[in-house]
Amino acid sequence: MITTNVRSYNCKDEELPVIGNKVLFSFKRDQADFSGYSPKFNSNYATELEGKIQTVFDLTVPKSETVQLKVITDGVYTAMDGFDKQSYRIHHIGEIGQNDFCSRFWINTFTQMH
Repeated sequence: MITTNVRSYNCKDEELPVIGNKVLFSFKRDQADFSGYSPKFNSNYATELEGKIQTVFDLTVPKSETVQLKVITDGVYTAMDGFDKQSYRIHHIGEIGQNDFCSRFWINTFTQMH
């Protein structure tokens, strides 16, 4: 069965760690005021909040997927560079002899090699 998650916020998921860090910064700056309001807001609360923010960061910015995407992108760029060099060579060989036997021989030889 498919379940849907109900979002209780109106921002992008990747913005949550930034907002959480802003809240944490404000809390630490005004901790004395918060502690005066309720004893719940002590240093343990700040530590728990930091842990929750880190969890949200890990969920919204997965490092393993980023590494995989970089590997794929590098592979695509490498393939494109190789293709450009090969197509230039084939084009250049074709320009040398246009339709003579020698150029056809080299084009066939080159395409069989690569």
